[in-house]
Amino acid sequence: MTSLHLKKSFAPLVSDDTEILILGSMPGDASIAAGEYYAHPRNRFWKMMATLTGEPLPVSYEEKKDLLKRHKTGLWDLAKTAKRKGSLDTNISDATVNDIDGLLKDHPKIKAVGFNGGKAQTLFKANFRQREGINYIGLPSTSPANAGISFEQICEAWGKLLPPYASCRR
Repeated sequence: MTSLHLKKSFAPLVSDDTEILILGSMPGDASIAAGEYYAHPRNRFWKMMATLTGEPLPVSYEEKKDLLKRHKTGLWDLAKTAKRKGSLDTNISDATVNDIDGLLKDHPKIKAVGFNGGKAQTLFKANFRQREGINYIGLPSTSPANAGISFEQICEAWGKLLPPYASCRR
């Protein structure tokens, strides 16, 4: 792989009030190009968050960040840098990880960590230990590459992380 395929993650979106941290693997190409988490138009993350919280679908990135903040939810990725051709998690190699332990130490209100897809959970398990007092939940990826699972199934699974919003049937 050439340096052309070296990707870098974004800074974390967290606040002092963050209680739920969602960890992805690494931003995809559409997100990197836009400079925004979950920017691919078919990624179901923002629709799922709006549905589960009962809020309107945010349009601008500022509205998206405000939605997260209102619901005490933060975002970050496991991989700080990695080589990856395209956006598929299966193509991630040579990953260096972000300082998840430092973030959790600096944000003691975080009581739940959700992994957006299997690669995020795998990267976490390979590099970190679970902390006492934090609930860790593996979740189906919201990526358009995860087309084998319906939006309703994603919402039902993610509802376990985002109580009391347990359903996407609104």
